[in-house]
Amino acid sequence: MALEDWLRIDRGVWEDDFVDISLGSKGLLEREQFNIVNPVYVIITALNLDEVISIVAKNPIPNALPLGKTFQETVNPGNLANFNDRWYWIENDMVPGWIGLNITYFADFDHYVTSSSGGYSATDRVNKSLIPLKTRAQIYATFANQVP
Repeated sequence: MALEDWLRIDRGVWEDDFVDISLGSKGLLEREQFNIVNPVYVIITALNLDEVISIVAKNPIPNALPLGKTFQETVNPGNLANFNDRWYWIENDMVPGWIGLNITYFADFDHYVTSSSGGYSATDRVNKSLIPLKTRAQIYATFANQVP
């Protein structure tokens, strides 16, 4: 299943298809939350820490307003260790916030860093993906201070 999601993202990049990119990314996110992260929450629950993390969990998407709600604001009552509750928060608050952030914030970032135009071809996006992550992070860190 993960390979299919990666292939969908790749096809979306090459065909400038935001829907394929989004659906492939969502598939990877769901796999991460269910197969990789979920076992950690089983341990957290066994330690009786699930209620505490449910109360203190904040949305990790920066500047994702008007969304960007805490877990308890979105899923109350809810338990962050419960996959269905956590996935509801992700789908209804984090993902829309991330998409909005990408459309506004990161479009401005990419424009600022590499282009005089806001629209990028698939080739441009692939070429950007070849920039070492450390270099991109340094550029981002420099630029992030300029975004309100």
